[in-house]
Amino acid sequence: MVQTGYRERPMRKAHIVMWLGILVCATAANLIQAGRMDPVHLAAARVAIAATALLPWWRAERRGGGWPALRADLKAAFWPGVLLGVHFMTFLAGVRMTSVANATLLVNLAPAIVPFFAHAILGERITRGEIRGTLLGLAGVALLVAGDFHVDRRTLFGDLTCLGSMVFFAAYLVLGRARRHGSGLWAFVVPLYAMAALTCLPVALARPSPPDLDLRRETLIALALGLGPTVIGHSALLYAVRFLRPQTVTLANLTQFVFAGALAWALTGELPAPRFYPAAVLLVAGAVLAIRAAPTTSPSTANAAGTPAPAFPPDRSPVTGTPSGGDGHCRGPSCPTNDLTLG
Repeated sequence: MVQTGYRERPMRKAHIVMWLGILVCATAANLIQAGRMDPVHLAAARVAIAATALLPWWRAERRGGGWPALRADLKAAFWPGVLLGVHFMTFLAGVRMTSVANATLLVNLAPAIVPFFAHAILGERITRGEIRGTLLGLAGVALLVAGDFHVDRRTLFGDLTCLGSMVFFAAYLVLGRARRHGSGLWAFVVPLYAMAALTCLPVALARPSPPDLDLRRETLIALALGLGPTVIGHSALLYAVRFLRPQTVTLANLTQFVFAGALAWALTGELPAPRFYPAAVLLVAGAVLAIRAAPTTSPSTANAAGTPAPAFPPDRSPVTGTPSGGDGHCRGPSCPTNDLTLG
């Protein structure tokens, strides 16, 4: 029996959680379009709601950890939280400054740049199968917005904002995996969402609210966005990216279009444009191809000859030998900054 950084059972669970997260994240576009709240206010509200809602789980997971554990969590979540906050602000603002087609294409170019971040931060190299899957997925996105995408001086700033938002999302996802040094999910995401809220807060305070807002309706939308796509959706993606490669997660995330289209049909009877169907086939095929092509061994646990490292007991960290909580990841104070078992 051999041990790789990607265990079979956690990987199976990670795939299930990832698809659940993508399904829930697909509701975000409808919720954003339904509201009139200032985009920065909405970004700050959704992450503040998420952090507050998850506090009981964070306290339970961190009970008895003390200040050293809390300081480590805050340090790990600082830069990913800043990137997430900026991503939310630029995404919500950009969507309202350009066409839906332009925003759709630009925000979903993340699989094109994630390999560069993953190589620089995690030392991962993209495989040929992942390249083919990425090309299929991006072809599906291009087909989806074909004929609607246009360059207009009036929407150029919105286009650039969406492009920047995509870069921030890609960096956040990869850095989030690198900085989560064996801590539990809630111990990481609560400081992450809190830091994202603090990043949005100064900008939100400087922006006026639109007049004549229906506060009750906007509050319900913010709650739904915070509890659904953020608490469930983004947390699920962060869980998945601990066991799966970032390229796999971002490429699978492109299939949000499929779920969003199906949801719109179920709720409103709106039928997608004819090109939606071949685009959906390309998106799903690209995601499946990338998932099947992803390596099943971790570069950091393989030796120079290319064979997997020997097995480690499931309750001990392969890095330090300290108790790991049963999933092979270090839980002790001597844990390294990066979770080397993930490659």
